[in-house]
Amino acid sequence: MERKYNPADYDWYAGEFMEKVYQDADRWQKSRSISDKFDLQNDMMALRTSLKVIASDGIITTKKRDEMLEYFLGFLA
Repeated sequence: MERKYNPADYDWYAGEFMEKVYQDADRWQKSRSISDKFDLQNDMMALRTSLKVIASDGIITTKKRDEMLEYFLGFLA
């Protein structure tokens, strides 16, 4: 899977969940199991929260946050 965003470019919390979402999405795309999709959804919620925090702290813009959320939420489709 090609990555649009590099987890290393973001704070440890957002980067950690970004990495987990990438891994979960890759695993779910291969298996299509309910368990793997559930893991992806849980880590996506944590990533969403962390992106909201770094946007409110001014580390990224709200526009960038929304772009990133749209990209990562696309993994759930």
